[in-house]
Amino acid sequence: MNILILHWKDIKNPNAGGGTRYAHHIAQRLSKEHKVMLLSYRFSGSSRKTKVNENYTILRLGNKVTYHLKTPLYALKHRTSFDLILDSVILAPKLPLVSRFCQARKVALVHQFFNDLLREEFSPLIGRIIGFLEKLWPCVYQDFSFITVSESIQEKLSKRGISTVKVIHPGVPLANYEYHPARTSDSPLLIYIGRLKKYKGLQYAINAMEKVIQTFPAAKLLIAGRGDYDEALKEHIKEANVSEHVELLGYVSEAKKAEMLERAHLFLFPSVAEGWGISAIEAQACGIPVVGTDTDGLCDSVRDGETGRLVPFGKPDKLAEAIIELLSHPEKRKELAANAHQYAQRFSWERTLEQMENELLEG
Repeated sequence: MNILILHWKDIKNPNAGGGTRYAHHIAQRLSKEHKVMLLSYRFSGSSRKTKVNENYTILRLGNKVTYHLKTPLYALKHRTSFDLILDSVILAPKLPLVSRFCQARKVALVHQFFNDLLREEFSPLIGRIIGFLEKLWPCVYQDFSFITVSESIQEKLSKRGISTVKVIHPGVPLANYEYHPARTSDSPLLIYIGRLKKYKGLQYAINAMEKVIQTFPAAKLLIAGRGDYDEALKEHIKEANVSEHVELLGYVSEAKKAEMLERAHLFLFPSVAEGWGISAIEAQACGIPVVGTDTDGLCDSVRDGETGRLVPFGKPDKLAEAIIELLSHPEKRKELAANAHQYAQRFSWERTLEQMENELLEG
């Protein structure tokens, strides 16, 4: 079988996130027995084509903007070359513009809704425009099957008129994450590992530290990752006068990431919107309770009161209260840590990819 996957970032992209890792793992799994072509956009220093393995090729078309125009044209030109097309839905619809001419089975993979994310990242106007485009999905994706990554996104799709949606949660390589239940240091360590984007809400975590250190003067927040919001975060740290308590580490190695996960008391995830929250599952697999926001995706990947705490987005005082509460009650934190580890065991990559393969090839 020849399979085409549309996902605007590929695994080699320095800004690749959880959704890209998900698409990459799907492509790898399918390439064991099928030919897979993944279309992404070109980034600085990238080649036009990368052969990941004998059956899995990445083809890069255009830039961030022109990619959305070039992918449907590519699909139209090669409309008889593929048996299955998986459209990883990002922002404006692409493939539906030419889908009626494609004979292949077509599946839409919805990672998340972007209106809230772009409202926070750019402006309310951009958020409203994208929100309008997202409302068109039921009309333009009429001949597609739907898969999504969480129940909260499934519910939103249902409210928009897409009633039949298969949920397949992204997994993690559980064997790579060790359970460390005993974290009794007098210096509480809070961590975040992920992309540095405005919508991730890290500015609110920094503001929350002002209140946290009043109760726990030795507390520290380590932020690992890269992105275009790093300079703004440095300014937030200075303005909040928490330079001795908050450190931006930039990109970290897998060894450093493992060390952080071993030592951390809590994992912070104050994002405005997610599709699922792979980083939250990784942390919970290590027995780290998550303090995050009660929003799409995170309300599914984190069980409020069972594996962590969820608070309203953009409320640093509420975030600080949840952090202080868990740091002040080590027995409760230990209970949540055990629950978190047990909960994360449901989400292995092997199980995820088996479900995805069955749905794509037999669904």
